[in-house]
Amino acid sequence: MKKLYFTVLLTLITIGSVLSQTTLYSETFTGQNGKGVIGGFFGSTTDLSGVDWTVDVSAANFSDSFFGGNADYFLVLNEIFQSKDTDGNAFWISPSIPISGYTNVTFSLDAIAEGNETGDTFVTQYRVNGGTWTTASTNGNLNGNFNLTVSQVGLTGNNLQIRVRINSSADNDLHAFDNVLVVGTFPCTTTPAEVQDLTATPNSQEVELNWTNSTCFDEVLVVAKEGSAVTAIPTGDGSSYSANATFGFGTTIAANEFVVYKGIGNTETVTNLLNGTPYHFKVFTRKGPNWSNGVSISTIPLINGYCDSNSGDSTFEHISRVRLNTIDNAPSDTGASFYSDFTIISTDLTKQTEYTITIDIVKQFGGDLEFFSVWIDFNGDADFLDPGEQVLLESTNATQVTENFTVPTNSIIGATRMRVSVKYNEAPTPCETGFDTGEVEDYTVNINGSVIYTYDNGWDNDPNGVATSLDAINVVNGEATINLNTKGNTLTVNPSGSLRLNSGTTLQLSESLNMESVSNQYSSLISEGTILGTVNYQRHVNTFATNATTGNNDLISPPLTNATQTFEVFRSRPENANIPSGTIGGVPSFLFGPFNNNTNAYVNFNATYDATILQAGIGYRTASTVVNGSPLVFTGDVLSNVVPVPVSVGTLSQWNLIGNPYPSYLDNEAFLNENITLFDPFAVGIYGYDGTAQNGWTIINLANVAFANNMAPGQGFLFAAGDSGTVNFTPAMRLNSGTDDFIEGRSSSSNHYLKLKVQNASSSFHTDFYFNDSSTRSLDVGYDAKLFDVSLPNLYMYSHLVEDNDGQKMAIQSLATSDLNDVIIPLGIKANQGEQITISIQDTNIPESVDVYLEDTVNNTFTLLNTSDFVITPSTNLSGTGRFFLRFSSEALSTQEETLETIQIYTTKSPKSLFIKGLLDQNTTLEIYDIQGRIILKSKLDNRSNSNEVDVSGFTTGVYMVKLNNGSQQKSQKVIIN
Repeated sequence: MKKLYFTVLLTLITIGSVLSQTTLYSETFTGQNGKGVIGGFFGSTTDLSGVDWTVDVSAANFSDSFFGGNADYFLVLNEIFQSKDTDGNAFWISPSIPISGYTNVTFSLDAIAEGNETGDTFVTQYRVNGGTWTTASTNGNLNGNFNLTVSQVGLTGNNLQIRVRINSSADNDLHAFDNVLVVGTFPCTTTPAEVQDLTATPNSQEVELNWTNSTCFDEVLVVAKEGSAVTAIPTGDGSSYSANATFGFGTTIAANEFVVYKGIGNTETVTNLLNGTPYHFKVFTRKGPNWSNGVSISTIPLINGYCDSNSGDSTFEHISRVRLNTIDNAPSDTGASFYSDFTIISTDLTKQTEYTITIDIVKQFGGDLEFFSVWIDFNGDADFLDPGEQVLLESTNATQVTENFTVPTNSIIGATRMRVSVKYNEAPTPCETGFDTGEVEDYTVNINGSVIYTYDNGWDNDPNGVATSLDAINVVNGEATINLNTKGNTLTVNPSGSLRLNSGTTLQLSESLNMESVSNQYSSLISEGTILGTVNYQRHVNTFATNATTGNNDLISPPLTNATQTFEVFRSRPENANIPSGTIGGVPSFLFGPFNNNTNAYVNFNATYDATILQAGIGYRTASTVVNGSPLVFTGDVLSNVVPVPVSVGTLSQWNLIGNPYPSYLDNEAFLNENITLFDPFAVGIYGYDGTAQNGWTIINLANVAFANNMAPGQGFLFAAGDSGTVNFTPAMRLNSGTDDFIEGRSSSSNHYLKLKVQNASSSFHTDFYFNDSSTRSLDVGYDAKLFDVSLPNLYMYSHLVEDNDGQKMAIQSLATSDLNDVIIPLGIKANQGEQITISIQDTNIPESVDVYLEDTVNNTFTLLNTSDFVITPSTNLSGTGRFFLRFSSEALSTQEETLETIQIYTTKSPKSLFIKGLLDQNTTLEIYDIQGRIILKSKLDNRSNSNEVDVSGFTTGVYMVKLNNGSQQKSQKVIIN
């Protein structure tokens, strides 16, 4: 894993300058240790397997001592490309990187050197389209010691190649580079391209338009015109087309143009068009204020239309008899005899409800059915001429026809009537006259009521493509899939259920899609299609408690996006009256708000925040006044795209409260890997509040992510930013599997894992250790995680890194599997004088052959924690490290003196100090040497203290050697002073 002085470089990347750009190439050398060239006594060895870059060392000379151990090299070490003593030019060369079509192409890399002699060089070059190699304009030619970023901006062409040339001549001449990054912007012109593949499909009295949208557009406008072609081009926001935007059956469209659709989709159906009339349609797109010229298409005259009987013409043939049958809650039986066109009185059709009408025709005297029509007199005026009242028009030789219609909101319940018209033997023409002989013996009209569809690890009755807007769809258990265009009245997903909407599929709900959750189960939704109708997520939150010990609050994030959901709208919903409220400084306030890292505190919203939009991806602290918790209801749209969320290092804190923006579970590992370069290297992890104010946090990182639950929908968590930038949530992270939030005790353990607990009479705290083949004793970015240090309790515990320690308080420390046999880990404990504390193993799955000891250097004791607890009542306040150590060993330990073995030596940047932590029971001398071996400082340490601090603010940045000597023992360690 990368050493400390390279992880510091990660914070130097100018993330902000590339936030809106596309990554065209990235090389961090992760998992590439050993790739490159290493010297040997009998010649050098090259290994470039599995990498896309190459090296050229034909002008270099790599060697090794006869006994090995001092090899020259030009390869990846600690996942950073490093070079030592090349004795000639050695080149690292990237692959050819396509950049065609991109603007503002920029490349950068982080470079470092130390111990350089005169004549050593580090040159970064590039070439475009295979041309001449050119030196980068920023830090392209370097020598001496440096720690900075190399970059080049303003590149254009078809392809780009980068190479780094290093020449050094001594064993202590070390060069390295990392984080090779190429980004660019795909141009988006201010004038959008036209739509493609525009088609118009006439069907009865409607035309279905379909097209393919171009890139770089904000909005689509569809304009229709009767007779002649559409000529005008929209201006502004296109509202000039909206003034008379009405198509109505029986209404003649004048010479004016009418907008029929305005949105961002790629399909529209225009209904209620006139019989025998040609129409012209034109589709425009807009980018900013500019409209495209539009793409036109025409339709042939519609021939299956309706001619108003009031015009003097008639298309009605006489009918012998009609019977209306009832099903479910349909109108009552009104069987009767009618002639010509007839009316059925219906008194209980429900507004905004879809019905299915089935008409059966029984012939008595020959002849073939050629068309028939059905009208619903929705407003009770008995003329059947209002827009939308014709619900069925068929021109087929059939004995049964089934069609759907929806009762509009302006219907007059109790006065709704149905009219049916039938014609025989003669093909219909526009507004024809006359009658033909023939009659129909019987009509059976069935109006069906609602159906309930249930998914319980399988459909009891599959609604795909058949459910109507009357019907209820319930997902109880398991993942249900909507793979055909489907309608419904409501769709409810229970906490143990999940829903997937396939790409290209539309789910149309007359009421709402309702997602439910409880404390340990959350419904999940992944949508690649289109949802029409209201979407609600009932997001469970924990119970508010005034008891500071338990502190049952919650961190959440809106699982839906809604540009109109202000905090005032959100809190004013009756379902959200459970948000705790009170008075802060005389101002009525709510327990709801984000985390402010400039003040290092949570915000409590009040009336001044009422206009604040609740944004998906932003986290909020809140709670419920209901015992055992209750939901807060969010309403909005389902996100299926990349969601960027800004993070920053604030005035007082690096912590950012963000959250899962999707109504689905989230793959924690995918999130960590996607955003790992944005984290503070010491805190790469998802910090989730576990529902208590004691230990407080469940930390998920690469050490334990395989054993953690997927992140729940709408879950908030803390993110430690290494620098300002943008965190990305991507659709690929979405999952429909998972059960829980971060509440403590609900996740599994790994095979090599130990949770160490400290507790007193009223509280407890734990720190964790993992052993795996991906970790070392130094900082392992993504596997080690420090404490959330904004508000620590009176009792807590942590560890320090075994090697390359710089004083960070680690909540999770990961080590190699081999370290189970023999490793000593410094422990830090904060506890009050006179309060008895107990240290014990809370949970572990380490092998039974491994003994775990708690060493107390002050009392010179070793406690085998496998079989007993360590109990102490300190006579003074405990703080910091140096006294207690956790030892893993496959052999029994004795209490022999090992005075300097457990001494910690590390530096910090602020303050710029050198720390010597641990018990010195003899007079001990400190000596500091520079890299040339010259002594810089010599001092005696205070053997009465567990912590000696040496001011090194006057030292220049670099590598130094620290030596301790107590007369009988010595300890040497290299440190980096920044």
